[in-house]
Amino acid sequence: MLIFANFLFNIAQNQPVPEEGGATEKMFENVDLAFTIVFTIELVINAYGNWAAPFFSNGWSMFDLLVVSESLPARPRSCPPHV
Repeated sequence: MLIFANFLFNIAQNQPVPEEGGATEKMFENVDLAFTIVFTIELVINAYGNWAAPFFSNGWSMFDLLVVSESLPARPRSCPPHV
């Protein structure tokens, strides 16, 4: 359900493009950060609960790992310079 909500949120975020530096853009960045944190926590719990062999042999777990791994490096771009 969270994945679908994230998908809908990303659609709303890009239609129309919010004004750069505006309150709407900041709100979208904060919600995106919240989704990234929730998905990262879910991945860590899944990895800990299944550990190595079961985790890495499950296709959905590998897909989650790929998605979270791609979204984490994108986060610092939107952080303020002092963070």
